[in-house]
Amino acid sequence: MKDYYEKLVEVANGSEIITDIIVYSEAEIKRLINNEVKPVMANFINQKGKYNKFDYETSDGRYKAYIMNIRGDDLIKLSKQEYFNENIRFGLGNSKINKNITETANNIPELFWFFNNGVTIICSEVKEHAGSIILKQAQVVNGAQTIHSLNKASKEQVKSVSVLAKILVLDENSDILDNIVRYNNSQNKIDGWQFYSNRPFWQVLREYFLEKGNGYLDLIYKAGIKLPDKYKNLTISNKVKLTEFILAFVAYSGSPEISKKGQSAIFKENGQGKTLFDSLFSEEILSIKSKENITENELKKYYLITNIYVKMDKDNLLKEVANELLSGNEKKQVNKGIETILKHSRYYLLYILKNRLDQLEKDNRNLYLQDILENKLRDFVKICTENIFLDLWKEAIKQDSNIISNAPKFVKNSSFKNEVDKRLRKVDLKNLLNIKNDNSVI
Repeated sequence: MKDYYEKLVEVANGSEIITDIIVYSEAEIKRLINNEVKPVMANFINQKGKYNKFDYETSDGRYKAYIMNIRGDDLIKLSKQEYFNENIRFGLGNSKINKNITETANNIPELFWFFNNGVTIICSEVKEHAGSIILKQAQVVNGAQTIHSLNKASKEQVKSVSVLAKILVLDENSDILDNIVRYNNSQNKIDGWQFYSNRPFWQVLREYFLEKGNGYLDLIYKAGIKLPDKYKNLTISNKVKLTEFILAFVAYSGSPEISKKGQSAIFKENGQGKTLFDSLFSEEILSIKSKENITENELKKYYLITNIYVKMDKDNLLKEVANELLSGNEKKQVNKGIETILKHSRYYLLYILKNRLDQLEKDNRNLYLQDILENKLRDFVKICTENIFLDLWKEAIKQDSNIISNAPKFVKNSSFKNEVDKRLRKVDLKNLLNIKNDNSVI
């Protein structure tokens, strides 16, 4: 509601110019204010006039469901992004499988039902009226590719398509919602992070990224997700996948060696059924639906860390630092591979940064992060390279000259983090940041 109110104030003050006029009904305005999706109507009587619906209910009456055939032209009413908030993916574009779905609808629509697995929809309420049902607060939890592929098919042919639909009636806080999403998608290969991609926090973080950087960073937290309409005029400079964000933050938080192993290590359960991801992103954090429920400092921290991670790989920064350190005969020996080492050490650079900043005043850490990002990132990378990576690299070559041809292996070595830890104090951020009043010892 706040967004609409602020917009009206801007218009009233003359700071916002109206370029388009859209007329909304009273019911539509209430729906937008309450952040509700538009109800969807679908027929459950087939083309021959026969009923096409089967009801199911648990013995205790807690859960109710409908199994029915839905016509293709009714199903594509659900193709808008607002109906996929609980789905782990959005439409994946023109993949080979999606093209086949569209071709089937266009060429043999009456056989579509036999070839397709159907869709699963959850809603808060189902109302029946004259051979139709109205779904309130509908969300597609499985079948995104089917719906978006049908939306690209011939509108005339789609009328002849029937799709098997499982409609589950649940309230927003249902205790089985997460398992419904998980088990309905278990037949496909789903990476661990995707089971968390439908949490509202990512949308809050994405909007903060877009607004803070005026489009410099866009967090792609769900495959195929589109840019919200209110940001459509932004020029997006960098798209960061949710996996990249998670790996970078895990490294910054103290586990660069886990980030180097990839997302599977982050989502690997321990003996108590918990993962490293769970320890950094609790359910309380993931359930945040508005930036009013999280501090500006926390949001800014996420933004700055991601920005630093991205910038280290842009503008040839790592390559320039490596070239600057090359000299004389060492160019062919000791320093050979240092550019590759830096490229594979971005996670360790984030880890070093966090370790050193932890020794400084907590209230100023975002200011220090911003200063490094905007003015001193190159100097920071150079200090780390001179005092940690080059030193380690020289020792490694002495022990095994063959390692020169395999710099990535050197960084992935299990003992690498221990060796980095031994040299951390050589990285002096006080001098780098011109800190004189901070009494911390680093």
